[in-house]
Amino acid sequence: MLKRNLAPSSNQSLLLPSQGPHWSRQRILGISAQLAMLLLGAVLFTNVMITLGEQKLRQDWATQRYSELQTTGTLLADKVNFQQFRTHIFARGELLRQYLASPSQSRKTLVLDHWHALVHNMPDLLGIALYNPSGKLVFASSDIFGDARLPASLLGTNRTMGGDDIYTSPIELVANQGQLEPFMYQLAWLENQDQSIKGYLVTYNSVSRTLTSVRPPYPDAASPLMLFDNQGLMYVGQKSPGQPNLPAILGESLAESFPELWQQMSGKYYGQFHDDNATYIFIKVELTTQYETKRELYLVSYISNADVAARFAKWRQILVTFMVIMTSMAAAGIVLSHLYRLEQRSRMLNIELSRGLFNTDAGWMIAGDSGRIIKANRAAAQALKQDTDALEDRSLQWALQLDDRAFREVNALLNATGYWQGELDLSGRGGSTVRTRIRKILLLDQRKEYLLVNIDNITELTQTRHEAFLYRMMTEVDSALALTKADGTLLKYSSECQKLLQLEPGNPVNLADCLDDDGDAQWHRITEQLNTHGYWRGQLSCGHRTPAATSLHASFKAIVNHEGELDYIACRFVECQTKSESADNMVPHRSTVLVNHANLQRYFDALPTGSKDTASLMLLDVTPARMLSHMSDIGQLEQRASQIETQLLRDLPRSYQMSHWQLGKLIIVLPDTPPKKAHDFAEQILTKLTELGLSEGLSIGIAANAAGQSLQQLLNNAEIALRRARQPGQQNICQAFTRSV
Repeated sequence: MLKRNLAPSSNQSLLLPSQGPHWSRQRILGISAQLAMLLLGAVLFTNVMITLGEQKLRQDWATQRYSELQTTGTLLADKVNFQQFRTHIFARGELLRQYLASPSQSRKTLVLDHWHALVHNMPDLLGIALYNPSGKLVFASSDIFGDARLPASLLGTNRTMGGDDIYTSPIELVANQGQLEPFMYQLAWLENQDQSIKGYLVTYNSVSRTLTSVRPPYPDAASPLMLFDNQGLMYVGQKSPGQPNLPAILGESLAESFPELWQQMSGKYYGQFHDDNATYIFIKVELTTQYETKRELYLVSYISNADVAARFAKWRQILVTFMVIMTSMAAAGIVLSHLYRLEQRSRMLNIELSRGLFNTDAGWMIAGDSGRIIKANRAAAQALKQDTDALEDRSLQWALQLDDRAFREVNALLNATGYWQGELDLSGRGGSTVRTRIRKILLLDQRKEYLLVNIDNITELTQTRHEAFLYRMMTEVDSALALTKADGTLLKYSSECQKLLQLEPGNPVNLADCLDDDGDAQWHRITEQLNTHGYWRGQLSCGHRTPAATSLHASFKAIVNHEGELDYIACRFVECQTKSESADNMVPHRSTVLVNHANLQRYFDALPTGSKDTASLMLLDVTPARMLSHMSDIGQLEQRASQIETQLLRDLPRSYQMSHWQLGKLIIVLPDTPPKKAHDFAEQILTKLTELGLSEGLSIGIAANAAGQSLQQLLNNAEIALRRARQPGQQNICQAFTRSV
């Protein structure tokens, strides 16, 4: 038996002061210089890694921001094109066409109502206005733009556009609800069939709302966005406290407040600009493709250095923590290396002291790192039942009688912790039970390891503990008690059990041999149930061992080892009856069992009509699931069916009739028995067979007869009930068309 103890040994105090290390002034100065250089290098390395990390994060963030600006610019250009299309649709509106064909106040009201609805439903649309051919305002949906005339370049013969063309103006600012609103207007020509001008339709679109519709997060402090025209005037954006060079109000010029950035922007389509406060990302956007209305704008965003530092703060903490840990470990390594050199000088004295302590009354052995025994004292040889000279140069595995797997476990634990402790049973070669402690040590040369083995003889202690364990297990049952091995060999038994089984002290007896003719097969079934359920209860026939009784009521309990395998069996025996009482009770109420279906049919047909109509039929399946797996189990099944048949005949009322049906199946006809009474009788049968240990795999199906029903129909209903009784969740009893509760 091998018992491992993973606990390391306790720290040992010094026998002499000279055994410990002594620190000199030179060594203290040397280790201080090394630690200072280590700290300086760690600080410099940490700063460099933080700087590189922030630069990498800034580059990745700028790339992401440029992608956002590119997407926003594309969506903004598409939105402006859509607004041009929308202006074209408004200019071709039916209400406006009717008004231009025949102006009237009612039609004007209808047009304005329609325009108000459009402005209300389209957030980016500020207003719609109609101008006459001379460029004077006729009416508009809003008065925030006043009555200013249209530019002369768009009127008369000076114009270069017309027809289906849509003119898009530069960005302008207008006061709307107390705030400056950047807007662009789009103009559509209203022409007659002869291409003469009958008016102009103008739509006013908010630039800031358009930008918001294509970029919902705007404005957002975490992702700022500004819009400039090709002259550097800001039309969308807000002042940031951390960016003093950016324009503070709408309409202010970037070329004046931040000329360095504007110089970079004016000559490029996209790019980045870095200063001490932030990184600026810009992209040029062309809103229209026509040369006459070509509008170029700049989308600008920036990434604050403070935001980069804040986002990198977590990684900065991780890096600093990692460097602190690594520096601490390196410092500990430096200190330990110096301490190791100091301890090297003190180990020689320890070896000399150990040499004197080796030759004592305790068992000691020294083995090399390969497991070969170098030296063993007399106490160790006596505990191992070997000569001192015979142990030298022998394998430690051979001396301790360890198999390959156990020896590998010992080596693995020694390599991991340097210590192993366990109890070994050496009875295989006439040895004793010993407690062994193995410690790995390193001698002064630091080039070879040795194993120091301590051996204590604990044979008497082990025997005492085993005897106490066996007696403790015997106390788990009462009456006639016995303790056996898994194969049935009796280990311990009480005096009552000795009298009951007539055992002779000192002679080994197997419990299976105490049973009658089929003792081995019955013992095999008992051990199967012990392995699966952990217990077994039933009757055992021991006629040749118990002259005063033919059977015993036995209760077995399984005792398993740490691997879950059956190790011991605790037994309790109770005498059932005397032979005379048994002889009387063995006479069944009925002695006739019908053997085929024809006899059963004649019996059923001969019943009185009243008894037949109120009769019930019970179909019993006595086949356990583990049987019929092999042809050799058929004999066991027939024997088990015979035992159950005998028990049923003993308790069967005289008015009931039993018949064989199929292999492992019995039929009981119950005349004048309603279904409820038949179910109660089935429960009594199941309870009685459970007490006798014969209920394993038993299923009962019950069917109630009805007037005019044949025996075959009754059997078919009982078969259905039997199949239901075998299903999981049932109580092994089921009644046709009525489940048991």
